[in-house]
Amino acid sequence: MVTGSTRVALMRSLFLGVLSAFTNNVVAAAEQEPSDAIFNLSLKELGELKVSIATGTPNSVANAPAVTSVITANDIANLGARTLDEVLQTVPGLYVSLSHANRLDTVYSMRGLHSSNSPHVLLLLDGNPVQWALTGGRPFLYRLPANIVERIEVIRGPGSALYGSDAFSGVINVITKTATNEDAAEMGVRAGSFNSRDVMLNYSGQLGAWRVSTLFSSLATDGDDRRVIQADTQTFLDYAYGTNVSQAPGPLQTGYHVYDFHLKASSETVSAKFWYWTSRDTGNGSGGAQALDPYTKEQFSSYFVDLQHAPVQPVWGWQNRIKASYFNHEADSNFTLLPAGARVPIGADGNIDFANPAGVTLFSEGVIGKPSGVSEDVFLDWITEKSFSSGHALRLSGGYRKQSLDSREWKNFGPGILDGTQESVDGSLVDVSNTEYVFLPDSEREIYHLTFQDEWQLSQNLTFTGGVRYDNYSDFGGTTNPRLALVWDAKQALTAKLLYGSAFRAPSFGELFFQNNPSNIGNPDLKPEKIDTLELAMSYQVTEQLQTSLNIYRYTAENLIEYITTLRGAQASNARDQEGEGIEFEVSWHPGSRFNVSLNGAWQKSYDTDTGYKIADAPARQATLLVNWAIAKQWLLNVNTRWIAGRGRIATDTRPEIDDYSLTDLHLVRTDVVHGLDLGLRVTNVFDSDARDPSVDLMAEDFPLEGDAIWLEASYSL
Repeated sequence: MVTGSTRVALMRSLFLGVLSAFTNNVVAAAEQEPSDAIFNLSLKELGELKVSIATGTPNSVANAPAVTSVITANDIANLGARTLDEVLQTVPGLYVSLSHANRLDTVYSMRGLHSSNSPHVLLLLDGNPVQWALTGGRPFLYRLPANIVERIEVIRGPGSALYGSDAFSGVINVITKTATNEDAAEMGVRAGSFNSRDVMLNYSGQLGAWRVSTLFSSLATDGDDRRVIQADTQTFLDYAYGTNVSQAPGPLQTGYHVYDFHLKASSETVSAKFWYWTSRDTGNGSGGAQALDPYTKEQFSSYFVDLQHAPVQPVWGWQNRIKASYFNHEADSNFTLLPAGARVPIGADGNIDFANPAGVTLFSEGVIGKPSGVSEDVFLDWITEKSFSSGHALRLSGGYRKQSLDSREWKNFGPGILDGTQESVDGSLVDVSNTEYVFLPDSEREIYHLTFQDEWQLSQNLTFTGGVRYDNYSDFGGTTNPRLALVWDAKQALTAKLLYGSAFRAPSFGELFFQNNPSNIGNPDLKPEKIDTLELAMSYQVTEQLQTSLNIYRYTAENLIEYITTLRGAQASNARDQEGEGIEFEVSWHPGSRFNVSLNGAWQKSYDTDTGYKIADAPARQATLLVNWAIAKQWLLNVNTRWIAGRGRIATDTRPEIDDYSLTDLHLVRTDVVHGLDLGLRVTNVFDSDARDPSVDLMAEDFPLEGDAIWLEASYSL
């Protein structure tokens, strides 16, 4: 039997052996002939990669009027990443952490801007928003398989002038693999620690006049049961009410089984896409009420249909595109909020109430809630573009969006069920759907938008981009968000950008309309959040082998929404303003076609405008080091080390600051074992570091991240 200490020793030996070989042979590797080179893009070519995320039209990374990052399918393969979140951890200034208030869902914190549901970074899948209308963020516990991704384009900074709401601190567009000009098929499997097992199947081919591609991926794991929590909410209730029913100490519930399927078809003028995603048997992390819940699982599913028509012939010189799409997301949540045998104070309204209890009730089968819902988004968009000989390239668009959410709920507590006089309650659930006692009334809104953008070539090396978008919401009115960008190719190796952008975030349905909820109450009078950002960015290619970039930013955000304690409970409010400033940098060294190193880092300072308090949970400093090395013919090694530091807590939390951490992952691949067959070994958290993300004070020791893990993988391409 391999013990934990033995496993760590083996991993360290592997890592140190690789490191020794690296230090002895890096120069020789750089000088080898590139006959079997895998890193086939020079630094110049990397800078010329085209991105559409900044303007909606292709621009090189160097000249795009925004601070952008591009991650290619080759980058993802080198990392050996399983999920999108693992890939995004390598983006400068993007901190991927765990939510302490939402099932250990992932939070994207960019430049010190974040909240527990992560609505401040807009996620797009093939250009289409992936959102859960209840929270405004991504669907709960949304894990997208990395092996279906062709490339990822990221804007660090505001994007509402092009994308509207929620493109507040950043935009991420995930572009999935599509049909090539040749018939192709690919399949892969991966298995490893925590009973993890993954499957991938891709196919593309010609069907008459249509190019067709299909992608299927499955990810499954039981989760790392070494991520143990010593005390939870029920621990304190046990102490207060003389019970002994807490599941702590016990592991966080991080198992899941994800299925992801894509079908694409395109002709000369029409493209169609269908996507289905579901997460089954999904553990709810630290529990719905920060009380460990090892018995109940959640189910989530989404599907998306997208149709686009782009006539070949322009109309009066304008190239037009019409797009219609539909997104459906269903969440079947299932919480045992407190375990069987819990005794808790109940208020006259039937909710848990420590301040004004009407009585204390024994829940013999636990405090149970099953809030569920279906959200629908309908999109209609028209885009037209024209380039003029005077150096102007105009882009106009208009669109309509309808959001709706139908809620359902079953529970054994709350208004209409209890009044505080019951001595005990069993596990029988009451259906409060379509009643005044449901957690959220059925909700809908309509949104209309217009955008204008002008890319103006002022001179051979100076480009101005100006744009503005107007959004009108049926529930709170209109908002206008401009952008300005000046890009200067100062000389062949140096590019400088001066950027200004405004962005907004619309209140989610939950923030507006939550009711009958023991933790959060909505506020229909909320205003949208706003932000203004000013940036200066520079990139300089020092030599053919060395590329550097640096950007400096400052922002002011207003009307940020938080839940504030009131007589009714914690109610959503435009509670505060926030300011922030920071620096992000990247350095890439490509001494040869078989070896490259990249280092990126970020420093940020964000604080409450009124109090001056540092924003909690956001790292002040972070860095990522990536090494790609073809150590021998057909042998490829990736080393990925990331460092997170300087995370503070909220002012009322007396615990010491969260410990800094660094994690190292290895990915070793042997290509073409036989023609088309690749084999790989991936080791994550090589040194089994005790890394943690911030928790609420009821789980005082913070949330442990995954320990050391090993995966074996195989892929075969036809």
